[in-house]
Amino acid sequence: MEQKTFKTGAVAHQFARVLYWCSILLLLAGMWIMIDPYHRKTGETFHVYITLIAFELYMWLLLLLARWQVHKGLTVDTARSGIFLVALTGVVFIALNELYMASVAEARLISALAFITAAVKLILARRWLGLQLPTPLLASCCLWLLVLLLPAPIIHSMLDSKSNQHLAAYLMCWTVALLIGGHLGLVAWQMRRGFNGAHKPLQQWWVGWFLPALLAALTIGQLYATMWGLFVEWSHWYFSPILLAGGVVCICLAHACQRRRLEAWIIMFLLICYVLSISADPIPPQFPSQWRQGVGAYAVHPIYPTGAFLSVLLAAAGILIQNWRLFGTAWIAPVSTGAFKATQAVWEWPYGKGVALLVGAFVLLAAGALLQWWQEHWGMQLKD
Repeated sequence: MEQKTFKTGAVAHQFARVLYWCSILLLLAGMWIMIDPYHRKTGETFHVYITLIAFELYMWLLLLLARWQVHKGLTVDTARSGIFLVALTGVVFIALNELYMASVAEARLISALAFITAAVKLILARRWLGLQLPTPLLASCCLWLLVLLLPAPIIHSMLDSKSNQHLAAYLMCWTVALLIGGHLGLVAWQMRRGFNGAHKPLQQWWVGWFLPALLAALTIGQLYATMWGLFVEWSHWYFSPILLAGGVVCICLAHACQRRRLEAWIIMFLLICYVLSISADPIPPQFPSQWRQGVGAYAVHPIYPTGAFLSVLLAAAGILIQNWRLFGTAWIAPVSTGAFKATQAVWEWPYGKGVALLVGAFVLLAAGALLQWWQEHWGMQLKD
């Protein structure tokens, strides 16, 4: 009888988990139908408010559900509810983009309220669910919530100047990249704190890192959604610094905790390949023309600023966790690029080929002398 009851309870839990997934999918589908950015009506906000109220109520119910689940020892279900909660927080800010198209004053007020309630829910979740979320990581999460809030009002405030909108979008991408790169300091802090596991799954050290990582991913989605919703054309390489910064943080964290280093480098290699593949995208025509000339052309180049940023991050990571191999890796790109540019400049110089041959003659002479010295010095020792 007891075994039959156990099987019935297990089936009930599995069925409840299916219902949770169906519920979240229905919520997202309802949001899309209610807001429907393809069929906007000027000045209409009623449908946006219905969606936002439904989402806010749903998130509070999720938080209460997760609190009950953690008390019952349903760790997997608690984690799922928490992930749903964080993901919906990002979706709320994306939905608020539509309110900016209808009423800017109302959108700013509701955005501020959404930020406050999101921070409150995060603090309550930390306490109620017993999450391993120390103060530095909690501050990181709150900072990500603020960055989630910013793209829509900043880009919308420049509706009168399309070129300034494009510049703001590009600089917002760099802001997110710099914020991700700033997490290298948190890796050094975590290294000093240790990577010891806890008895409870939700108190593992990596749980606190998962939350800002998820919020960072939602911020990237918010950047895409804001640019798309406000008709700001972009090139895919706008997001290259963000991707590479995330890859460097993964590598730094893997080396600091001595786990998953190979996987981190594989991810980094794939990201670099992707960045190179999208570097041919043209700069949007509405981008400010003065940024395409002189020094400005280097600032909006698909490769140069991103490559320099990658080298700086790798060097910083190596110093912070005292990994000198990682620090040495940071110099591969600038040294190889400098050598290539120098060789190209010499080769294009009218006397470059002659100078290269003369230098080669001296190099070969020195190489021959060193080879003979090595043979006579070390060869004699080997005979002895």
